[in-house]
Amino acid sequence: FTLALALGVAVGCFNAFLVNWTKLPSFIVTLATNFILAGTSLGLSRLISGSSNVSFKDAGWAEPILASTVANPVIGAVVDLCLSMIARVEPEVLGAHWHIELHQFRIETTPGHVGRPTPEGLHRDGVDWVFVLLVDRQNVRDGVTQIGAPDGSALGSFLLQAPADAVFLDDRRILHGVTEIHAVDPRHPAYRDVLVVTFVK
Repeated sequence: FTLALALGVAVGCFNAFLVNWTKLPSFIVTLATNFILAGTSLGLSRLISGSSNVSFKDAGWAEPILASTVANPVIGAVVDLCLSMIARVEPEVLGAHWHIELHQFRIETTPGHVGRPTPEGLHRDGVDWVFVLLVDRQNVRDGVTQIGAPDGSALGSFLLQAPADAVFLDDRRILHGVTEIHAVDPRHPAYRDVLVVTFVK
């Protein structure tokens, strides 16, 4: 407990230093630190054990994914499908241990707020593979998925429009992003729901 408390205080002080030094918003600094710590934890786990066990987790700043959601047969089918597709293009990883994360995202748009699924634009998630499954689109237009080469040049774009429309990307080779969403009828709720599954070996 004492060690955890000391580590928390140290991270907090480090965040405060970065906020004052870089003049960046504290939320951005905290988010970046979260990713750094998560990556460090994963790296140490792989260094010590030689592999990463499969685990399911939420993004950390949202409500935890329900156990019933993880246990849903659809989730198992999605993971199995992704692993089978990976094995087709990378036969050498067949049977490897994977660190798998599930992320549920709802992006809302209102008359006073533009919905931005990926405000950073074309990006990588820092994993090996990314599967994006559209769960629902209600009263929205746009939200076009864009993909690009590592140098940022455009490779194409398409719209995930119907539930179960999906895209599976090699995150090491392909940049991806989604354009803003706008309400078709501003008088009614407008949102875009997706399930993102990431894979790291």
